[in-house]
Amino acid sequence: MRSANTYHQSKQVFSLLTICLMCASASALLAQSGRKQTETASPTVPQAGRDDKRDQVPPPAFIVLTSAPERSRYTGAHAGYAQPPSLEYQARGGCLLALRKIRGAKVSEDEDVARWEARETARTENKAWVIWMELRWDKTISTYDPTPFRLRYLLFEPRTGRIAASGVGRGVKHAWGKGQPLNISLEEQLRQAGRDIAAQVVSELKIGQ
Repeated sequence: MRSANTYHQSKQVFSLLTICLMCASASALLAQSGRKQTETASPTVPQAGRDDKRDQVPPPAFIVLTSAPERSRYTGAHAGYAQPPSLEYQARGGCLLALRKIRGAKVSEDEDVARWEARETARTENKAWVIWMELRWDKTISTYDPTPFRLRYLLFEPRTGRIAASGVGRGVKHAWGKGQPLNISLEEQLRQAGRDIAAQVVSELKIGQ
């Protein structure tokens, strides 16, 4: 009887140990499984500011140039001047002031620059767009544009010197259904033509759009 009791006790102890080992193994497996799920589910936090820096567009840069005055054709109502005033300066100034209103824009200028020199300047630039303006007189006056001059421009692309855009700056703002404003000085007309060229360049390059 004693040996039988000992056998039953040993069997019960063995069964209890087996159950404990199974429970411990199950707990370890559950803990490991939960840890993997937690690690997999944890989201990746992006570094702040990285995407913003990639999306940022560097501010534009411009070099505004004007050709030498066309003294031989300085005729009409202003032919009485012995030495023509620097009206190219007025046109260039209007363009410069308009471009400098662009946030962060870098703008420089020069005068008495030939067209080929403007193109070569653009080829040596990495970022700056070159705006070359040429002032000519004896323009046919029309109701749409009564100014006695023609201020044309060429926009040269940096590095390549390719002509990206061209056009003419208007010295008087035209509004449909309204008469032309009176008593506008020639200098102000030239400044307005320069501002108009700046607006055309900004639109062409889609700055701020």
